[in-house]
Amino acid sequence: TSLAAAGVSREQIDTVLLTHLHFDHAGGLTRKREDNTLELEFPNAEIIVQRGEWETARANWPELRGVYSQENLNPLADSGNLRLIEGDVEILPGVRTLVTGGHTEFHQAIVIERGGETLVYLGDICPTHWHLPTAWCIGYDLFQLQTRRMKLKLLPEIASSNWWALFDHDPKYAAARLTLDERDEPAIGEAVVQL
Repeated sequence: TSLAAAGVSREQIDTVLLTHLHFDHAGGLTRKREDNTLELEFPNAEIIVQRGEWETARANWPELRGVYSQENLNPLADSGNLRLIEGDVEILPGVRTLVTGGHTEFHQAIVIERGGETLVYLGDICPTHWHLPTAWCIGYDLFQLQTRRMKLKLLPEIASSNWWALFDHDPKYAAARLTLDERDEPAIGEAVVQL
């Protein structure tokens, strides 16, 4: 619906870059046909994810079955559309990945540089503005110490560079420029409110 409102069809999407493969991030990669089988939502898109994330998602470990939907990943595995990358990679001019770990072992943020602005899509390393304090992690983080270490490094860099932080689960803010408070913890500066 959102793509149609922008005059774009799902067939026109040529690149999908994922932070990780949990169901709430990768579940939209597929859609049900009339016969209830699944097909790729973006049939002409290259789907890009870290190799280690793909391997973890496909391992089908019992303790992670609730977060990785094999049903949604199977059409991708069979499609030829999957591109597995390793480490920090420039995907397109001005678009690069930054492996953060923490939430999952191979979770990645997405850095977008365009027109003199830099935006950092944080994924689930910092899913809402309430998770800006270093010690605040989410229960789904597999490696909370790594999440905290990455936030200690990345969030002050975002603040000092005057970049935009993009939140994916925040009901209040879509994006914000960050500042550091009196304890040197990241805080909201200028913000873009969710519509």
